[in-house]
Amino acid sequence: MTEDWAKYREEFRQSESAQAEQRPSWLDLCAKVAQLPRESTRAIVRNLWREEEVLLLGGHSKSWKSWALMDLMFCIANGLGWLIWSEVVPGPVLHIDLELFASEIRNRYEMILDSYQSGSLDHIDVLSLRGLKFTLDDFSKLGDYLPPGKYSAILFDPTYRLLAGSGLSESDSGVIIDLMNRALQNARQLKAGFGLLQHFSKGSQTDKRAIDAFSGTGVWGRAPDACLTFREMEDERCYNVTADLRHWRPLEPFAVHFDSPRFFLEPDKDPDNLKIRRAGRPKIYSVEELCNLIESDEYVSYASLKRRSGKPDTSFKRWLGLAKAKGFISINPTDGSYFLTSPYVTKYRNNGQNH
Repeated sequence: MTEDWAKYREEFRQSESAQAEQRPSWLDLCAKVAQLPRESTRAIVRNLWREEEVLLLGGHSKSWKSWALMDLMFCIANGLGWLIWSEVVPGPVLHIDLELFASEIRNRYEMILDSYQSGSLDHIDVLSLRGLKFTLDDFSKLGDYLPPGKYSAILFDPTYRLLAGSGLSESDSGVIIDLMNRALQNARQLKAGFGLLQHFSKGSQTDKRAIDAFSGTGVWGRAPDACLTFREMEDERCYNVTADLRHWRPLEPFAVHFDSPRFFLEPDKDPDNLKIRRAGRPKIYSVEELCNLIESDEYVSYASLKRRSGKPDTSFKRWLGLAKAKGFISINPTDGSYFLTSPYVTKYRNNGQNH
């Protein structure tokens, strides 16, 4: 009995020792409030973007959003004001591109340089990866390959090619949460701001909140630290720019005009004059659009879901009824909230299919 007990104690000590070695490093971050830092990370663009933050810029397809982010990179590299943000801290930047030819990237930056008539391209590095295999795993290892602190900001363009190349869907909440977590990890390891691009869903964005205009899951608008959306206005080549910020004070939307190669402020134009759908054949609301407003594990009230949709009551009821009839959405008998059914999540979310 004594020998058995001694053997048990020894095995227990060894087990405790092994568990101590496997103790996750994040537990060491636990601290008293008084031990937490007072200062945040360094600002890159004051009132918009800081080091270790993820910025997402979105717009319609072919709406010059890549130009906008390249313009921002140029301004950071040279310490120049950008749109309404006048306080830009100069620092080197890195542009990682999966789509454009290297010659096109050079041409665009040279056009932007000429338009400012000041600054230089000396502090802009480019990784042109068009036609090369670059997966989500490669993306997550950027922090292992690049030296921390070398760049103030890193632009990655376009995000959809990264997902498509990995066989993943922009409508899968789990996929986009994972993507944003990897971007945050990169930003933290590299001590840099991380800039991403995402396109809008098809059709008019007038009846949506700016943060809900992104194509795919609603995580796109909620996960980044800063979201910049460029929504079309009635005036040709004019856009409503809305900044949804987690760490900075709220900003009023403003109007800009694209005059190649960059955007210029339009202080005399009303940013609320958004482009609307013209009269004609009424829009057929898709059930998939409604499902995209609900996360895979979320329960949402009728009022909240209707508010997210931005649709009139009659249209919304018809839309919701069709989704329930198809077995995509069900109702919780306990509190009357709505949720996506297991068959829907399994078919359209877990398998990464884009609906």
